[in-house]
Amino acid sequence: MKWHFLILLIAFCSCGNSEKDAGDNLPVEIDFYAAEKKRIYMDELFDKIEVIPLETTPDCLLQDYPWIAGITDGNVLMKNDFVGACLFSRKEGRFIHNVGKKGQGPDEYILVGGTFCKEKNLMYANRGNTWIGINIETNKVEERVKKPYFTNLKIAGGVDNPYRLNDSLYMGYINNITGDIKYKIAVFNRNGEAVHLYPNHLLYPKKNQNEFIYVSGIFYRYKKNCVFIVVL
Repeated sequence: MKWHFLILLIAFCSCGNSEKDAGDNLPVEIDFYAAEKKRIYMDELFDKIEVIPLETTPDCLLQDYPWIAGITDGNVLMKNDFVGACLFSRKEGRFIHNVGKKGQGPDEYILVGGTFCKEKNLMYANRGNTWIGINIETNKVEERVKKPYFTNLKIAGGVDNPYRLNDSLYMGYINNITGDIKYKIAVFNRNGEAVHLYPNHLLYPKKNQNEFIYVSGIFYRYKKNCVFIVVL
């Protein structure tokens, strides 16, 4: 299928197998200027396109820059990091309910952000030093995960996107705005304790700890591999 071929191409360019030798995990340089340039149409990449007109009411207006956080067989999860998250029916686009609640109270979140786990129907939201995993259908908090930190700086060295590997472990991209942190990706448990660290091959020509660079990246699974892509 065209869609599967596209993902396979990204996976090949984006990650290495941890079981191979360290030499196989060296960064790959791609010269986009030297590459062939051509127009690519959507029907060359996708087998099917779904258009879902979403219901718009005062209860489900996400404003500004909403984006698709997750898609299940029956629902679509839309969210805006600073506003909240809404669940819609995938078939009719009907608004179902708001997912969780923004605030300072118990089981409320500061920012939506984070990631979505389709297997468990969990949306991870930011509560400062922890994430809460909210079931998008029942609106109940089912998981609490402490954030790992790798520096004393408030805006650097943390993990923004907890990707759920299994029932006990998570993976995340380390925010390395100063360039001093030698790790790129961390595997950690619910207590925020790192159990495995992957080296950082990114180059930082300038070091400025006062500038916030929000690069959380995207994790996804393809066959038996876990793939990570940095989104700039």
